[in-house]
Amino acid sequence: MNPAIHLAVAGLRRQPARTALRIGVIMLSVGLLAGMILFIGNSLRTASATALRQVPLDLQAPVTSFSNDQKVAAELSKQSGVAYAAAAATAPFASAEHSAGGQSTQTSNGSLLAVPRDYAAHVHAFRMLQGTLTPGGVVLDQQMAATLQAKVGDTIRLRPRPNAPPQTYPVSGVALITAPDQLFQPLNPLLGPAPAQPPQNAAIMLAGTFARTLAPQLPTIATGASGASAQPGAQTGTQWQVQAQLDRGPLAAGSPSSALTRATQTVNRLQSALPGQVQFVDNLSDSLNGAAGDALYAETLFLLLAVPGALIALGVAYLAALGTSDGDRRDLALLRARGARPRDLLLVAAVESVLIGLIAGVAGAALGFAAVQLLVSGGAQLTFWRGAGTLLAAVGLAIAGSAAARLASTRGALAAEVSEGRSATVQQRSPAWRRYYLDFVALAFSGLIYWLTIRTGFSAVISPDSNPTLSLSVYMFFGPALLWIGATLLLIRLRGRFMSALARRVARRPGSLGTLLVSSLGRRAAPVNRGLVVIGLLLAFAVSLSIFTATYNQQATVDAQLTLGADVTVTSPPGVAASSSLPAKVASVPGVTATTPVNHSYAYVGPDLQDTFGIDPAHFRSATSLRDSYFVGGTADQMMSRLASTPDGILVSLETINDYSLHPGDLLRLRVLDQQTGQFR
Repeated sequence: MNPAIHLAVAGLRRQPARTALRIGVIMLSVGLLAGMILFIGNSLRTASATALRQVPLDLQAPVTSFSNDQKVAAELSKQSGVAYAAAAATAPFASAEHSAGGQSTQTSNGSLLAVPRDYAAHVHAFRMLQGTLTPGGVVLDQQMAATLQAKVGDTIRLRPRPNAPPQTYPVSGVALITAPDQLFQPLNPLLGPAPAQPPQNAAIMLAGTFARTLAPQLPTIATGASGASAQPGAQTGTQWQVQAQLDRGPLAAGSPSSALTRATQTVNRLQSALPGQVQFVDNLSDSLNGAAGDALYAETLFLLLAVPGALIALGVAYLAALGTSDGDRRDLALLRARGARPRDLLLVAAVESVLIGLIAGVAGAALGFAAVQLLVSGGAQLTFWRGAGTLLAAVGLAIAGSAAARLASTRGALAAEVSEGRSATVQQRSPAWRRYYLDFVALAFSGLIYWLTIRTGFSAVISPDSNPTLSLSVYMFFGPALLWIGATLLLIRLRGRFMSALARRVARRPGSLGTLLVSSLGRRAAPVNRGLVVIGLLLAFAVSLSIFTATYNQQATVDAQLTLGADVTVTSPPGVAASSSLPAKVASVPGVTATTPVNHSYAYVGPDLQDTFGIDPAHFRSATSLRDSYFVGGTADQMMSRLASTPDGILVSLETINDYSLHPGDLLRLRVLDQQTGQFR
């Protein structure tokens, strides 16, 4: 064994308490970093998985005929990155009728979905409640089955167009269509996803059955060269479309940004592989784009918490090593006196650092794994590469922290005389930061940066709702960094002043216990200062973490109310909320303090399709919050009172007022879809 390695191992074994202290401090330090890396990675992957789960149907593309539909679906199925492709179609029907027991029940118009037999196993846009899809049969949506009072085994008649002869089908099942807004949306690849108002009545049948029976009686919606549907508004004919699901595994393995990039590249590759045949409405990328904006906050969390945490870990490890620097200095001086060369001393220090770093790094990584596994929902979700990367980062940080002070003390011992290195104490001049008042300078610059940041209105995430962009300025890091440094150095300065004043006070009583304690602390000024630095760093990190947690929780509540309208929203098919007293049932759930009904629909103002919301002005504010800044021309209370006293009134956005030169009291004409006739009026 190399003599330097033998000396390093012997030195660590000769002082087990000091070795264990260095390993323990570094282990806790790198455990913090390992846990933060795993937590942030899990958060980003969870955001990706959540965004993927929210999209039941990834891609839709309009095509011109059933034969073309089948051809394109077959070619897409062969492409890498595609998990499933289906030849499907949507079409309207004028009415449906069911006769039983001498009574006949009829529905208004609705929409039909035609899919292959294996569709439900790959695309989770509806859920079978009873029965199954069979050739020649029809599956009714739960609401339509309730309206017709039809069950599996009954026969219904579907009329494709007014005054057209009906087609008879046996009811082979009842399903719950969970994504009607995507399934029946108008397909225009140039505009992207445009979820439509769900139909009141819906049915499902096999694509072959539909092509053989109903499709010949309905016109086909024409598509231009771009693949965009030329039919605006309500669907009036058959929309042949190919639907595809991407392989979700690679997309869920990374952050939403990486998933969005991979999904976009896959869609572009598919469209280039079938030039002129297909152009997709990309539902998946639309959802991932929103998740990518939300993930910017997680990345900001990593920069603002994980990076300072890693710096603190290095600092604590460095200070832990400095705690033994006096003993190391004397040992190194003894080795020099016995003929050790400088490179031998450096090798001893390097070996000690590597050994301590390896042990502390592995133990710290295991500590981080265990903490995330126990404390984070879903566990650590480790794979070989994630575990290996985290372990390497932890070991590297541990070795760097262990080596920093050890090599520094070795270098200092080499620069000094042997006799000086073997002395018990070393006279040190006042540090530069104390002589030049760098603590006050750091605090002053920190205050200036905070003031400039507040005055300029700087925001880390710009336009999070439309085009999320992360804009990080170095100044936003200098502010807290200078605050931490300045506060810690000021704490050390005040300790020195306090000890000097205390020494003068107790000097009048020589031989007392107080004099003894003050003298002892005075001789150990450097270790005391290091302890104060550790306390200052940990307190600063704890304060920053607590401020972030409080701010994040408050912002999460505000975001929920701005995005969803309230803390939680409950959706239901059209007509179900009123008929089943859904608001009252939700209000009875433990933990719910208030509810209010909201009816979401669509209407045209001129050529612009806009969202419309029906609310109960008297109780609307009980379940959400309204600010006066939301309104122009009055407070929130005044606007709700005006709306409550005007049953046929409507509040419009400022953009609509400006676009159409409206004033309070003007008559606003809306074009809405008549569910009975399928026409706008």
